Amino acid sequence: MLATESPKRYRILNGMARKYETVLPYVRPGDRVLDLCAGSGFGSQILANSGLRVVALDRYPDCLPYRTGIEIVKANVLETVPDMGVFDAVTWIDAIEHFRLPDQNIILDRIRGWLKPEGVLIVDTPISDTGGLKNQRHVHEHTWQSFGEIVGSKFSILRRYRIDFVGDCITVMTESSNGFADGFSDQVIVSK
Repeated sequence: MLATESPKRYRILNGMARKYETVLPYVRPGDRVLDLCAGSGFGSQILANSGLRVVALDRYPDCLPYRTGIEIVKANVLETVPDMGVFDAVTWIDAIEHFRLPDQNIILDRIRGWLKPEGVLIVDTPISDTGGLKNQRHVHEHTWQSFGEIVGSKFSILRRYRIDFVGDCITVMTESSNGFADGFSDQVIVSK
């Protein structure tokens, strides 16, 4: 941990890095990866540093020019997106919960069109115990079951992970839906 980072920030960045790294067993250096709703480009940079050719798509790509080795596409995923070709993998990290449920379905359909037939999707969201919102900036959160249902209706689920954020700086990733840590858990699905 850097001396200038707070333990909570370190824990969050560590958790985000672990989410992005779940794609690595499914891709090879030189493969094309679309980082959908890339935000700051933190995850895009992790992917690029792993030898992947990364396209970062975001409607507000203000931070992305500070990243290196990444192709930037400024677009709203729900509107017209330029032809980007097809990808070996798509990551949609820390984003699905910011869309209404009908829009989540639209985006999942679009992702299907952007993936090569053997390509994989890595998508995550916070785990909602009740289906209600834990974060007021989120639009639609999922329970463990509802997230599996929406992704499973469009893709074959290969792996599922739960990420618990424990204490100030520990991130625990398991393949289980049991034992959520103080309600601060995310879920990651790897699908094809």
